[in-house]
Amino acid sequence: MPIVQISRIQHRLGKATDLPQLAAGEIGWSIDDQKLYIGNGTVADGAPAVGNTEIMTSGSSAFTTALTYVYKGYAGDSTPIQTGATGDFSRTLQQSLDDYVSVKAFGAVGDDSTADATAIQRALDELYSATDQDDTRARRILFFPAGIYRINTALTIPPYAHLVGEGPDKTVIRNSGNNAVAVTEDDDGQGFGFIGGSSATTPTQIQIEGICFRNGEAYAGLSIDSATHVYLKNCKFVGTYTAGGADAANSKGVTVRSTTALPCSNIVFNQCQFTKFARLVDLSQDVTNVRFNDCDFSISYYGALIGDEWDGSTTNGMSVGPRDVHFSSSSWSIINQQAIWVKTKNTVEAPARNILSTSNWYSKDVANSNEGVGTIREVPIIQYDQDECSSVLDFFERTDLRRADGSSE
Repeated sequence: MPIVQISRIQHRLGKATDLPQLAAGEIGWSIDDQKLYIGNGTVADGAPAVGNTEIMTSGSSAFTTALTYVYKGYAGDSTPIQTGATGDFSRTLQQSLDDYVSVKAFGAVGDDSTADATAIQRALDELYSATDQDDTRARRILFFPAGIYRINTALTIPPYAHLVGEGPDKTVIRNSGNNAVAVTEDDDGQGFGFIGGSSATTPTQIQIEGICFRNGEAYAGLSIDSATHVYLKNCKFVGTYTAGGADAANSKGVTVRSTTALPCSNIVFNQCQFTKFARLVDLSQDVTNVRFNDCDFSISYYGALIGDEWDGSTTNGMSVGPRDVHFSSSSWSIINQQAIWVKTKNTVEAPARNILSTSNWYSKDVANSNEGVGTIREVPIIQYDQDECSSVLDFFERTDLRRADGSSE
């Protein structure tokens, strides 16, 4: 690099490969990679080592490796803890930041204007469906900062996905397309009907927390397809249904789709909200061990419709039907028809068994066809057309449909 002098400041200018040992305090600007260096000076002058020190710029590649992080505990510098066997264990900034991944690192914006489907799907695929998905280190929590993420196609959620938002009224995934907000898939990206093909890992061990699934069209919130061990906590499912409207078979807050070979099982909803779908929960296909705990169901035509499509045929995915479905410690309000209806169809006895309602609150505006509180219609709040289904310790606010023991007529 040639020497250039401006006023009293001496610096060098040239390509990175020509950078020499700079004098003490001398600056060298590498024009080809946009990096800046300053000479250390001699050890005799007090420098820790002879050489050049890179000054951080927007072109610095050393930023995340030069800065280190040491965990000091809750007390910080005042009472630091020891993190290594003989001292402190440090990690680079890049390593520390990579412990945490946000959808915004993949280009999602969340401003309710930018189309975010491609960016979110890329994040899901890279974390959980990439070639190294069998390595558990790849399965990081995917964080959705507060915002409205606009999509127009169903997101496909692979096995081992762990999605976390900041709360159901802070992190919203809003779909404006004619499909569900989200469905499950296998680790090869294959959707329902093809899940598990070519020995792909079927959707399993999926966890979702603090996210709202909002559909701007009369379609589903979440379709759990051929999946096992799916756990949702503090999530919200919002559709377009308005109180007093008609039934719409496509408007389902949550549903399942199964094949006979790959039935759904072990599905848990904790502290979730379901609102503004014609059918808040619609389960007809093979599924076992489904739990709704401490949830809120409101504004719908039907609350939970169980076995509506099961017809006694040998249709794939309907060999068993829904069984072992429990609703507990939840509230139900503003529902036209039955809060829970376990149905028969075409006079065929459905296989639905062990459908249980326990310790639920059923408001006075449930099962009155939205014709006003106190209107007596021949619509039960809970209707079981099958044996081995129960209502235990439920409370029914409508006294006109309540016996002395508090159960529904």
